Amino acid sequence: MELFLKQAKSRNMLFTNLIQTNLLTDYIGRTIEYYPSIDSTNAKAWSLISSHVRNGTLIITDHQSAGRGRGKHTWISSPERSLTFSITLYPAVEARLAGIFPLLAGVTICKTLSKMQIHALLKWPNDIFLNGKKIGGILCESKISGAQIRAVVCGVGLNVNETKSDFPKNLHATSSSLRMETGRYYQRELILASILNDFDRSLNQLSENGPQPIINSWIGYCAHLNETVKFHDGNQITSGKFIGLSKNGEAILLINGTEKRFKSGTVMTI
Repeated sequence: MELFLKQAKSRNMLFTNLIQTNLLTDYIGRTIEYYPSIDSTNAKAWSLISSHVRNGTLIITDHQSAGRGRGKHTWISSPERSLTFSITLYPAVEARLAGIFPLLAGVTICKTLSKMQIHALLKWPNDIFLNGKKIGGILCESKISGAQIRAVVCGVGLNVNETKSDFPKNLHATSSSLRMETGRYYQRELILASILNDFDRSLNQLSENGPQPIINSWIGYCAHLNETVKFHDGNQITSGKFIGLSKNGEAILLINGTEKRFKSGTVMTI
């Protein structure tokens, strides 16, 4: 499946029928909620979950005005140039594995891009990098009842066709897009369909084989394995060697000779 065009389309709005025509999924993306403009696809996803929307529903927009990242961070996306979407899930997964979903989403996107000869890497727990610059982010949120996950929303922002002028000046040194890094203009619908197909396969793998294959794949894409990193956890910033992930997807750092595990937090430098 050809995932790029040499010439930009005169009209850049997403076509949902083109997404669904290229789906090979059981249920992921079979229902699409498209909005030309919206504040946050994750927020809309939770609203739809409260109305019992179908498992695997895709919420997508051409313009997200108030995208959210982890913590208090925001996600800036360019209208009609990026992919900004969320997926609703009702997984039969124990609560202790809630942290596996951002890892699964990151692995899925890297696998999709690798088919396009684009070799992206991951920063724990939710950033996507290409040639040392951030091209995407993931925000997965869970609602838990007892020991089980009741619902998950996986939100993704991926910079696709942006040019340098689409980014604020303070992000020029650290952020990029597929187009900027490869010189190609991409058809977003086909990239998204491929992501959804791989996402569906990753979920099946999680159901059939548990989290370890996903963790192994994530480690293979890690941009900072066995490197000393700065790590931000709550109000604390520490340094340590990032040596891997636990069986539940926690970050493992070697700090002053002692292994420490983190369920939350962010690797600040790679």
